[in-house]
Amino acid sequence: MRRKIRLAATLLLCGIAAGALAHGSATGIVRERMDGMSAMAKAMKSIAPIVKGETAFDAAAVASGAETLVGHSGDEITSKFPEGSDGMPSEATEEIWTDWERFETLAHQLARYASALARSAGADAEGLVVDAHVQQVAEMPPKEIFGMIGKTCAACHESYRQKLD
Repeated sequence: MRRKIRLAATLLLCGIAAGALAHGSATGIVRERMDGMSAMAKAMKSIAPIVKGETAFDAAAVASGAETLVGHSGDEITSKFPEGSDGMPSEATEEIWTDWERFETLAHQLARYASALARSAGADAEGLVVDAHVQQVAEMPPKEIFGMIGKTCAACHESYRQKLD
């Protein structure tokens, strides 16, 4: 579990650094999705020390961060990847569009896990994905759910993100 959390934190920090450089010249839909990814990275960074036990557990902060993830995942993030929006300075790989079904599945998986994390921290159901699977995952410890979110982010970034220098 520690490895999963470290992986999520590493991806988060790399994403923040790369995103800061790439954002400068991005416009339109590419800028919108980069801003969404930055918001998710910031949310992950705020949740990580809480679920790792480095700071006191703050249910409101976990719920708020998880709600940010929900707001930028699922249909919201897939709508930011119209075909043909992979030009520079986009970090999106062509595989997003050639493997759209898997990309979409990961985007919705992220929304479900983030919803479960928000629910586990006591958030209202408004705006969250609520189904039997989410309710079941929400029964898990927040640290485990956070690890699942990190793995989902990593799977997407491995396949669909190219690092820009």
